[in-house]
Amino acid sequence: MERTPGMLVALSLSVITLCACQTKSVTPEPKPQPAAQAPAKNPYKPGTWEYENHAGVEALSASNWDEAESHLLKALNIAESSNDNGTVAATLLNLSSAYEGKQMYAESLPLLNRAVKLFARAYGTDYRGVAVALDRMGKILIKEERFDEAIPIFRRCIKVEEAPKQVDYDALIDTLHSYQVALRRTRGDVEANQIDEQIKQFQAKTKKAE
Repeated sequence: MERTPGMLVALSLSVITLCACQTKSVTPEPKPQPAAQAPAKNPYKPGTWEYENHAGVEALSASNWDEAESHLLKALNIAESSNDNGTVAATLLNLSSAYEGKQMYAESLPLLNRAVKLFARAYGTDYRGVAVALDRMGKILIKEERFDEAIPIFRRCIKVEEAPKQVDYDALIDTLHSYQVALRRTRGDVEANQIDEQIKQFQAKTKKAE
C-alpha cells in the first residue's frame, strides 16, 4: 500500500486578593487549573516507518531538532530499504527540516534536491511535493545569500505551482515574494517590480475563491 507524506503548543493563573473596607481581606476561591495534557501517544507500531516518521514530525512541530533528526534518520533507513521513491522523498523532506532548524543548510540542501528527483519519479514533475522541496531550496539559498542560484530554483518552482488544475495560490504568491527578494539582490528593482502585477492577479483569484 502506498504511503503518502503526511505533513507539518501553557496556561498560567494569577491569585487575586481583594481587600474590603473591613479589617479582614477576602480572597476568592482559586480557579480550577486544567489537567496537564499528556503527550499524544504515537499510534503506530514501533520500528516501522510510520512510527519513526510520525515521531519525527511531532518533534519538528515542537522545534526539537535533535530528536526529530534521530527519528527521521531511522525513518529514512527504513524507507530506503523499501525502494518506495515517494516514501523516501517524503522522509528526506522532513529530515531536511530538522537540519534547516539547526541551520545546517549544507546538509539540508542535498536532501531537498534528492527529494525533488524522487517525488518527480514517483508522482510526476507537477506533483505538489516537487514544488514544496524547490521552494524550500530557494529559501535556504536566500538565507545563505546565494541569490543567483536561488533564481532558477524559484522559476522552476513557480512553473510547477502553476501547472495543477487547482492551483494553490497562497503557496504560489509566497514563492513569488521570495523570487522577488532574489531578483532585487541581483538584478535591481525593475525586474522584481514586474512580479508585483502577477502577485496582484493571483491575490484577486484567491479572494474570489473565498
